[in-house]
Parts: sequence; C-alpha cells; structure tokens
Amino acid sequence: MADLLSRRPSDFMEDEMERMMRRFFGRPVFSASGEGFWHPPVDIHITDKSVLVRIDIPGIDPKDVEISIEDNRLLVRGKRIACEEAVKNEQCWYNETKRGDFHRVIDLPGYVDSTKTNASSENGVLTIKMSKKKEAETKVIKVQTK
Repeated sequence: MADLLSRRPSDFMEDEMERMMRRFFGRPVFSASGEGFWHPPVDIHITDKSVLVRIDIPGIDPKDVEISIEDNRLLVRGKRIACEEAVKNEQCWYNETKRGDFHRVIDLPGYVDSTKTNASSENGVLTIKMSKKKEAETKVIKVQTK
C-alpha cells in the first residue's frame, strides 16, 4: 500500500494517458507502463576454460528465448508477454515489470569457441557457457640463408 500512497498525481495521469493511447493505437506508445523494447541486465564472467554470460529474464519461458552466435557476437532475443496477456480475466492496474521484446548483442572475445556452447535457465537466470579455444601453439620459423 505504501507504493500507492507515495505515487505522484502525475504518475496516475501518465498511466491513464498510456491506457488511452494503447486503446487508440492498439499498442503501447510510451514506456511508462513497462511495455515495449527493453534490455535485461547481463553479467559476463571469464574463467580459465570458459566465458559465462548470465542474463536476468525472470518470468520468461526458456522456449521463448532465441540464442545465436554470429560474427563473434552473442545475440539473445525474446519476449515477455504484455500484462493483459499474462493473467486472463484481470485488468492490469499497475505494472513496473518491463514487458515486450528484448534483444541483447554482446561482443565476444576472439578466443571463444562458438561450437562448444550451451545454455541453461534456473530461477529466471539464463546462463550461456562458451568454451575458450585452445591457445595456438607458437611455432618458430627460422629464416634460412642461401
């Protein structure tokens, strides 16, 4: 209840404007309601053998997430459904959760072996593990004189 009491009158006006615009245009116009394009937070950790990427995506079914590696970049896409779609027969009165499409592009270090990559999801955290390439052996080439 504290959240309701601490809201400014202009917050209610913004919410109502967003609802009216959504009714008129059929989609969210402003991001004040948390709907639209968003970027989930990302953590990247490097170990001796791998690169770990963790992305916070609570409430998103892992089947609705697309992961690809292209041109040494990790691309992660997905969608969190709109508030009205999340719970049938209920009107979304207040929403701070970001919803809609998300997309993250992460430049990868050159030593990532994209063929040895796996992804898992636990407690709303997507973890992508990419193995490091084995370091190339240094070969010394002697210059011969004639």
